[in-house]
Amino acid sequence: MTINRRMGRWIAGAAIVIGAALIAGCGDDSYMQPTMTRAEAEAHIEKLIHDAFAQLPPGATLIRSWNGGVPCEDIFRGLYGKETVEIHYKIDYSREWPVDEVIPRLVEYWKQQGTTVHRDDRDHVQPDYFVEYDDGFSVGVQAWDDSSWPDFYLVGASPCIWPNGTPDQDHP
Repeated sequence: MTINRRMGRWIAGAAIVIGAALIAGCGDDSYMQPTMTRAEAEAHIEKLIHDAFAQLPPGATLIRSWNGGVPCEDIFRGLYGKETVEIHYKIDYSREWPVDEVIPRLVEYWKQQGTTVHRDDRDHVQPDYFVEYDDGFSVGVQAWDDSSWPDFYLVGASPCIWPNGTPDQDHP
């Protein structure tokens, strides 16, 4: 009998905690709030990438290599439809261009911008460095050295957004 009462109290206590957590989670409608649109996110990423590129020595150009949306879903709550917008640019340069200045200049620039370091892999064979701004946007530089000369990419990403700024009418 004592074991059953203890078990009953434990179950009741667990149910209260779980119920409170579910109610708190359901009361949080931040996922459903309007966001910027995909076009606005792309424009902001473009600005972040071009501002960073302006810190590099002259003589290089940017070539867009990829852009698109990556789903960011809350599978635990059954919420779908938001995405993170990403844009990637390859830095095109001649062999005379000072590639050794790319990452140090960008690191210094982003430090001056007050960003938060998201990933610092400057000491890896394929170095990269990513930061996040206070608004949730991130930007970074990646180096790929598949040959005798490295390729550099500037990459930007948005926080999770609704592509049209608001949930679709048929969104659960």
